[in-house]
Amino acid sequence: MELAMKLYGNAKFKLESVQSQNIQSRYLSTIPEPTSASPNRRVALTRKTDFCFSYSYFDPHFAELYTQLAAANTPVRLGLFLGIEVKLENGDLKEAELQITIWMAANLRKKIELGHLAFPVSDVPPTPDDVADNATSSADKVGANVRPLHLIEPALTIIGNEHKVYYAYPSSAEGDIRVLGPDEKFAPLTTRSV
Repeated sequence: MELAMKLYGNAKFKLESVQSQNIQSRYLSTIPEPTSASPNRRVALTRKTDFCFSYSYFDPHFAELYTQLAAANTPVRLGLFLGIEVKLENGDLKEAELQITIWMAANLRKKIELGHLAFPVSDVPPTPDDVADNATSSADKVGANVRPLHLIEPALTIIGNEHKVYYAYPSSAEGDIRVLGPDEKFAPLTTRSV
């Protein structure tokens, strides 16, 4: 990755370790784990990703976003995207997929929340779907002010030299996330040769 950044990054990329950063539990997916004392008990699935990219506040395309988040009393140090989960050759693909999908879902839930805070309903320009759907009440549109169903989160797993590409998107306004992949268009994507 460092070599690719040096060869093709044109000084646009900066390497920074985020391994110590935990995902806030409210964004994590949960599974039932009932006990006799707490039959409705759920536990969070927590995993980290090995690498990811961030939107730089130094880039003029994203500086305004960081400014809007700060104005909404939600300062964000780095907006993350494209998680990359890496395993050694013959590593466990299912484990890598589990780890990356947990990260993708949590990251999307956080982005949806930040979008609602940074872009009030009146600031979001209408899409053709909004214009066509004039029967929807304004109260119904408040929950979808950032059009969460239009967000997408890409991610990669790298097992040895094999790369697999995945996509996640919100499938409901309640925070349900659907993950698609691996993308078969990228099936031959490897680093077996130069």
